[in-house]
Amino acid sequence: MNKLDWEKLSSKYLVKENWATLRVDTCRMPDGTIIPDYYVLEYPDWVNAVALTSDKQVILVKQYRHAAGEVILELPGGCIESDCNISFQMKHIQKFIVYICITILFTWHY
Repeated sequence: MNKLDWEKLSSKYLVKENWATLRVDTCRMPDGTIIPDYYVLEYPDWVNAVALTSDKQVILVKQYRHAAGEVILELPGGCIESDCNISFQMKHIQKFIVYICITILFTWHY
């Protein structure tokens, strides 16, 4: 265990849904302090595209976000379905934008 790691003593799921999961953990910090209610949101895997036009402008999409109660600008993206690969998902995202993707650069996977 890394000297900065927290130790999870217990965990309880409060909500388990397709799009979000909420759990509460009891944790011990490296100095011994106990955190009795540390809330953790879990989400499915997703992909975001940093899409650029030929003149290097970032492409954003308008998306209604209920928690914010408004339409906001954000990077195009979406959840990765378990039986799909990244290339397929990026092509799927293109239906939300009018630009055609020429190159896909896979940069990072968690």
